[in-house]
Amino acid sequence: MNAKKKTRQKTFFDMHYSPNLHWVLNMQLHHNINAAEMICYIFFLNHCNDGECQLYMDTIAEGLGVSKRQAARYINKLIRAGLIERERPKVFGAIPNIYRIARGKNSNN
Repeated sequence: MNAKKKTRQKTFFDMHYSPNLHWVLNMQLHHNINAAEMICYIFFLNHCNDGECQLYMDTIAEGLGVSKRQAARYINKLIRAGLIERERPKVFGAIPNIYRIARGKNSNN
């Protein structure tokens, strides 16, 4: 009897937003990152091509479903943890910030 094994098809969420347990524990233990800040980091991983992206704060806040101020807190925590880097334009508001996924010794990527 040839019974086919049913497998669940992976969804977009499974492929992009399901880090393994080791990665989650590493982020929490070594970088002191809470769950909301981890989601913010995953947001950047998803939006950065070749480790770099240009995003307005409005876009980040809307994507995370939080206020601009709360998104700024998450970003500042990720910067202090050494996980992302931010380059601010010389002209305020006209050009979005440039964010880079950190590749240094603190990022553990």
